[in-house]
Amino acid sequence: MLNRAAALTAALGLTATLTFTGCSSRESTPVASLEPLTPSVTVTPAPTLSTTATPTPRDPSTTEQIERALRAAGQLLDVAIEPDCPQGADCIREGTVGASVEQGIMQLAYAGADGSGAALVMALDQDGAWAVWLASQRDVYQLLDLPGQLRVCGGGEGAELREAPSHEAASIATANDGDLLEAESFVLTEAGSLEKWGAGWYRVTSPVEAWAYSRDVAAAASGDCSLRDVYEKGEEPRG
Repeated sequence: MLNRAAALTAALGLTATLTFTGCSSRESTPVASLEPLTPSVTVTPAPTLSTTATPTPRDPSTTEQIERALRAAGQLLDVAIEPDCPQGADCIREGTVGASVEQGIMQLAYAGADGSGAALVMALDQDGAWAVWLASQRDVYQLLDLPGQLRVCGGGEGAELREAPSHEAASIATANDGDLLEAESFVLTEAGSLEKWGAGWYRVTSPVEAWAYSRDVAAAASGDCSLRDVYEKGEEPRG
């Protein structure tokens, strides 16, 4: 039986590339020569300032949600949950957290024993359980940092804004492609897997309070709908 963690790398079909930013050196600025101090002068060293940042306390409810999401992902992939992945092991760890955990989205990081890596995005479903939304080594069009702004990308048909997170719910308004929406939270209604992306609904608060289907919108920061169209029109495989 194939290891389920190995399936992630095979499904994504790419090798992650990490970019590191190095520190550039600068020549010291010449200092003008000073008259030597007389022996009677006592020089008091300046106090040394600590450069260690004080960690921001994390809300206990956020910590609990992160642990729940990690456990769910670990069970799915059948791999260890490790802050620092040991060499030669498959593992997952906490990724970009931000405020989105409380809004229904959690980003994890997957590291493969072969050196590969990917982002694994978990989301809360309608029962309040964490499940896989998507896994990818490429840029994704979905808005992952909430609250945030969405752009309507309905492939020329716009998007129906509904009163509940369901295609069966009544439509409150129709948004045109290119319209901007303010999103505050997310709920997963179609669980994904390592090989296939899931889908869900964003709770939007402007220009009306409603729900927008995740496949009909994209993160406004992407600038346009081109990335969304690439995925949704099947011009290249997911992942």
